[in-house]
Amino acid sequence: MSEQILEFDDVTKVYPDGTVAIEEINFSVEEGTTTVFVGPSGCGKTTTLKLVNRLIDCSDGTIRFEGQAIADIDKIDLRRSIGYVIQEIGLFDHMTVGENVGVVPRLLEWDDERIRSRVDELLNLMDLPAEQYRDQYPRNLSGGQRQRVGVARALAADPDVMLMDEPFGALDPITREKLQDEFLELQNQIDKTILFVTHDIDEALKMGDRIAIYNNGGIVQYDTPKEILTNPANEFVENFLGSDRLIKELKFMKVGDVMETDVDVAGLSLTELNDSEHEFARNGEGYLTVDRDNTTHSALTKLYQGNAESVPVTNGDEVVGVITETNLKRTLSS
Repeated sequence: MSEQILEFDDVTKVYPDGTVAIEEINFSVEEGTTTVFVGPSGCGKTTTLKLVNRLIDCSDGTIRFEGQAIADIDKIDLRRSIGYVIQEIGLFDHMTVGENVGVVPRLLEWDDERIRSRVDELLNLMDLPAEQYRDQYPRNLSGGQRQRVGVARALAADPDVMLMDEPFGALDPITREKLQDEFLELQNQIDKTILFVTHDIDEALKMGDRIAIYNNGGIVQYDTPKEILTNPANEFVENFLGSDRLIKELKFMKVGDVMETDVDVAGLSLTELNDSEHEFARNGEGYLTVDRDNTTHSALTKLYQGNAESVPVTNGDEVVGVITETNLKRTLSS
């Protein structure tokens, strides 16, 4: 079971002019997960983010980081454990890409070779080949490339937690979707704890392991994307999800959440499956399959492509279950 790396207990923030930004919010964040804060403008999402690295402090309540109240942690030490990515990216124009990525390691007084090695590692990880991009300046990069550099810089000192405030909000839709997909793949490799702010419910459903839906300074629902889609807490959440909620279920719910696992093909390798005789649709290479991390929309497409009632679900080279049209209909009607 994952550890709770962040805990919010009755956290309230009131600004000097009397504005209540957030009021008595309570939730915890599991290590290695992505938690998305979503809601209308001015509802407290970014305020919550800024409380974590003490850009602002709580008026009341307690935030604990790895079991310790953050009010008792030196601000500089705390921020060295936390990466921060914002919409405007905030790169230093007079510095090269490599110098930008290496800002925090230099502050930590890493030696030059260690900094260079880490910079190159991260640039390559972000699909920015180090030999090509290390000595470029931000002004020579596209918006998507600059955002990748911003993420690399936030990861440079290997922080425990990353805060991301609408990191893809200023990008065009195509670049935005591409970076979302890339970041999901990256998270599978780096396994960081991420707090992610967005105003876009589709982005929240796509990116989050858990989602906190805010309204008027409070959290009205904190749950998994699946639970929010299938059991919205109240009318506000229903309206925020939109009239196309059933379509969202198909787009964002994972096959692994609704597949049947108590089936005779579970545990077979793909080779063993293709050598077997089952009533599944085939193409020229073998049975049609769908990965457990694919969306249910992808599964429905496979079912229709193969004119089939069921499709095997895989995890790598292993069959782990079956998805059926009945599964999908039952999920959408529940």
